[in-house]
Amino acid sequence: MILKNKIALVTGSGQGIGKAIAILFAKKGAKVIVNDIERKKTKGVVENINKDFINDKRNYAIEYIADVSSANEVKELFTFITKNFNGLDILVNNAAISPKQKFEKISYEDWGKVIDVNLTGPFICIQEAYKIMKRKKYGKIVNISSFAGINGGILASAHYVASKAGLIGLTKYMAKIGAPYHINTNVIAPGRVKTDKYYLHSKEFNKKVDKNILLDSAAEPEDIAEAALFLASNKSNHITGICMNVTGGILL
Repeated sequence: MILKNKIALVTGSGQGIGKAIAILFAKKGAKVIVNDIERKKTKGVVENINKDFINDKRNYAIEYIADVSSANEVKELFTFITKNFNGLDILVNNAAISPKQKFEKISYEDWGKVIDVNLTGPFICIQEAYKIMKRKKYGKIVNISSFAGINGGILASAHYVASKAGLIGLTKYMAKIGAPYHINTNVIAPGRVKTDKYYLHSKEFNKKVDKNILLDSAAEPEDIAEAALFLASNKSNHITGICMNVTGGILL
């Protein structure tokens, strides 16, 4: 299996893209720390994964509740990982929030909350993971940004766009400082993805917006998971600092 015996942390993996990544990584041999801020989300994902290994005494997934925007909670998370897994091979920064707000209605507090989760959160997680990976001289960091961070967004709000653009810049920086220690840092920029938020819109609305996608429809969460799998595996050993657009050719 492509991720056999690898230890992977996937933030925000209680639903959507993160859930798909956690499930796929486990199927490919990784032991996955499923992280989110609500146990009611992580519990189902962990059970979904571990039922496939019912005759194996080892857990292939374990949940850990933590808010990635809290430095103290992230430090406790990494202490848990070090104690129970003796290290970390893969970090996927997926946790994010995307409130829809008109530009003139965004308060300083609104702005700060989105930046804290979407950009500061990955920074804190990377900083902790970097300490481990630097010692091991091995690591794969995969950040989940958004095409909105590249083109300024279509439906996204300003704070979300700014946070996702910042994550692309952080990825490039980490690729440079991580390279001497064989730490690959890359970022994925999904376009429209069929998560729960996608289905909050009407079928007519989605059809109208998705007509700009060359491959005819929005992505499934599993499409993003496959891209993350490639970047988290040794098949991407000579790839670092890239932004992989998984958009179906939207607005090309």
